[in-house]
Amino acid sequence: ASNRDPAKLSDSFITNRLQVLEEAKSKVHQQLAEVEAHKHKLKSESKGRNTDLPGRLW
Repeated sequence: ASNRDPAKLSDSFITNRLQVLEEAKSKVHQQLAEVEAHKHKLKSESKGRNTDLPGRLW
């Protein structure tokens, strides 16, 4: 079987594509986790304050 075998070519192409997508996916998951952590931090920092006050008293 030569390298010109279309089945092999498409297989390796699909494998490479999958790898690229998996890497992109893990990057997105990492960014999501960072955003979630940041949101959680903001929430815990604002606890104990009345954020519904129309005029801030502090």
